This record gives sequence, C-alpha cells and structure tokens, in this order.
Amino acid sequence: MIHEIYVSVTYTSVVFHTEKSQQRTLYIKNRRNSNNPEGLSLFSKLSDVVAKLKISENEFSKYSTEHTIINNEKITNDASVSFYVTANAYKEIPDGWYTKKVFNPDVEVQGYVYAISLFGKGYGKDKDVMDAIEKSFTGYKKDDAQSTDDVMIFINDKQLIKLFNNRGRIIVVITNNQKEVSKK
Repeated sequence: MIHEIYVSVTYTSVVFHTEKSQQRTLYIKNRRNSNNPEGLSLFSKLSDVVAKLKISENEFSKYSTEHTIINNEKITNDASVSFYVTANAYKEIPDGWYTKKVFNPDVEVQGYVYAISLFGKGYGKDKDVMDAIEKSFTGYKKDDAQSTDDVMIFINDKQLIKLFNNRGRIIVVITNNQKEVSKK
C-alpha cells in the first residue's frame, strides 16, 4: 500500500564562518515537503508529475528508474538543489519481432530524492546542513538500529526518510516505509 509523505515545508538556516570570522547566513529552502514534494505525493502517478511540473514524457529515461526532474536549481549563491522521481516510467510492448518502450503515465511514483549541493562559502559545511535538516524532522523517530555513521534513517507510521552525504551532496530520500529507493 502506498502512503502519502508527511513533513512540513520549512526554511533551514545555517551560519557559515569565513576566515575573517565574519558570519554569513545561508538560507536553504528546505524543499523536503513530505506532504507534497514539489506539489506531489506518493499517491501520484507519472501523469500527475508531468501535469504538475509542466514537463514532457521525454524527461523520463527509458533505461533508468531514477529521473532527474530539477537539475541543480540555484537556491542561494552557495547552494543548489536537484529533484528526482523514482518510477518505472516505460513499459515494453510487442512490436512485431521486437518490443518497444512506451511511456506509462499510469505508473505510480515509488519515491522522491532531493540532492543539495554546497559550494562557495557553503563548501565543506555538509555536516552543519545535515544537522539542521535532521532537527527539522519533527514527528519522526531516528531508527538507530538501521542508521549508520554514513546513513541516517527516520521513520514514522507511514514514511521512511534517508539522509546521507554522497560525495559532497546531501541526499534526502523520501519513500513510504514499505518501499526502498536506491541511493542517487
């Protein structure tokens, strides 16, 4: 059974210190709206994704289940965000002796992934941002049994969220707590 995602939209504030001890505040729009990431839910079908985000079926790969919908959208001078939808977007149908892949707008979304990249004065501040994101997970319990030093897992009765750093990118994976989405 598919469950809707639950986390509120917030803004995360992280203070970066320059070498001259000046403080600069970087506001990262925390787009991890688990009720409606980018206006969608885990009940969404690919047709909903296409309509809501005003994209075409050509945005979805025929050869992967991870689809880049937003690619490095600038949030501040020191951060950008990418947004991925996980779904098997194409189905194979017979075409004479062969099969061809046809977009399947009725397939359900399996999950969402946000990837936050830090650069400039944000570079190297991954831990600070991850700590701020972790504190924003109200209503979730950290699953200490499944969490490791590298991957933090948070759950509630309907949802599973993974938070980790992958080569300098902060990754937030949102699924229901019965599904898995691979690491980006």
